[in-house]
Amino acid sequence: MEASERLSVKDIKRKAVSNCNGGETMAKEYAKQFYSSKAWQACRNEYAKRRQHLCENCLRRGIYRPGEIVHHKIEVSPLNIDNPEIVLNHDNLELLCRVCHSMKHERSGGRWQEINKRRREKKQKQKRFFVDANGKVFSSPPLVVGEDGNA
Repeated sequence: MEASERLSVKDIKRKAVSNCNGGETMAKEYAKQFYSSKAWQACRNEYAKRRQHLCENCLRRGIYRPGEIVHHKIEVSPLNIDNPEIVLNHDNLELLCRVCHSMKHERSGGRWQEINKRRREKKQKQKRFFVDANGKVFSSPPLVVGEDGNA
């Protein structure tokens, strides 16, 4: 990114607040009224402010990226849309950038589904390596030979 393209902290915060589920909302029909309510807007803005307008998921990995979407950990549904303990509770919220939010929902034309699938497969296939007393590396635990010469 060129120096002239860099955003100030003030610009990042302004962008994050303006984008937090605002503008390009993809809310389901039953939730549109809730997401446009003053209660949600105030809750969303306060939550983003408390999180310093940074993506919580990226921050856990040491990456500083502006958070743009306040995500409900327990998904908003017609059954809980009127329950403030779920929809307005900060313990149920998470500030995410668009990339992390897409990953949470595994959207974007299947691209993130494929990435997440590969990550899961890689974790399952991870080899564990073992090192014997002489520094030799093994992909399985080395056999320990007893004094009688048997394994």
